[in-house]
Amino acid sequence: MTSLPDTGRLAVDDTGRYRKGFVNLAALTTVQLGNALLPLVAYPLILSVVGAELFSRIAVTESVMLMILATVVYSFDIDGVSRIASEQVQADKAALSRAFSEVLTARIAILVSAATGIVLLSPLLDRETVSLLLMWMLFPLGYVLQSAWFFQSLERNAVQATIVVVSRLGCLFLVYWFIREPADYFRAPLIIGLSYAIGGAAVFAYALHRHSIRLTRVPAARIGEMLRHGKEVFAGNLSVALYRDSNVLILNAFSSPSAVSLYAIAEKMVKVFQAGARPLNQLFYPKVIRALQDVREPSHAAFKTVLRYTVPQLAGLAVGIAVLAVAFPFLREWFPEVLASASGADVLGLVAVMAISVFFGVANFMFGIGGLNFLGRRWYLARSILTTGVASVVLCIALTSQFGAMGAAVTFVLAEVILFAQVARAYA
Repeated sequence: MTSLPDTGRLAVDDTGRYRKGFVNLAALTTVQLGNALLPLVAYPLILSVVGAELFSRIAVTESVMLMILATVVYSFDIDGVSRIASEQVQADKAALSRAFSEVLTARIAILVSAATGIVLLSPLLDRETVSLLLMWMLFPLGYVLQSAWFFQSLERNAVQATIVVVSRLGCLFLVYWFIREPADYFRAPLIIGLSYAIGGAAVFAYALHRHSIRLTRVPAARIGEMLRHGKEVFAGNLSVALYRDSNVLILNAFSSPSAVSLYAIAEKMVKVFQAGARPLNQLFYPKVIRALQDVREPSHAAFKTVLRYTVPQLAGLAVGIAVLAVAFPFLREWFPEVLASASGADVLGLVAVMAISVFFGVANFMFGIGGLNFLGRRWYLARSILTTGVASVVLCIALTSQFGAMGAAVTFVLAEVILFAQVARAYA
């Protein structure tokens, strides 16, 4: 006699799974918004205190740091998740410890190399720039220690989210109390970097304790093997940094400190939209990997599979942006004075243009980073992103020299559009 399924137990299992998914999404959203809202609140405050010229120095050195961060990230946010996404690996404490130790060691090695490079180049740079860059190195250090890829793989992000929120609120408190006059501008990267480093250290300690991680020695040969395996993803990440984070540097070369400052603030506001979309990326990415397990190459069918997990993200993003647009007039008085002044209108104009890029960014992550990487088209994606990066630099030079900050904003959008055209072509 065939036994019937226990529908009561299935209902409980489904409820638990949905509850876990909701909690995980809420935690991922909290992490990303915590990271995005910090600069959104802190940077206008810093700008209003130190002025456009000094703030532009902070923004320019931050752009260099973000390119270094792309190097530190390497391919591990993708490869690390793929490596321990399966339940079998997650149940093996030795395998978890080994994967955690390898990613941690490789990233620390890259970060130390980058900091050493800054020191070696210091004779060619002014002392002020070197000091700002070295203080900014605390930021990628915090990213390394936080090991967000690890918690994303396990789909357990609640504690990480709590620690991130506490550390970012602490940062805002320090910015408010210790940046009171223009001469204090040099404290900005130190305060922001320390908040990331301290928060990352707390998450790191939690990971070791909660998940019984035992750090192991990683041979140099293994690090080299990991770097070779992820070189295509890294090339893509570095190219993304080229077209997302070089605009400030180009704008600094072809326009005024005021234009750099306004664009930098607008970019922080757009990153709030990106931060709202990223948790959805992180939530659906492991699901896409599992859905494509039996697919070997890009195709129309694979495109439809990825699209099924992309459309809900685009819809959620559209709703979120619409809600913010409606709420902004009521919340504007709570923003720093720089957004309520005449220049605030210029910032909002830049944001309105740049927000379009977020929709293409979501699609590029799901179809490109999530899809093509898994389907054996790593080099195609890397070449596409590199082509986009080069095209973006050329466009940014041409447009910023004529239109200043608005030219950089238009370039920001066009880069994502160009990349999506190439990514979609691979599925044709």
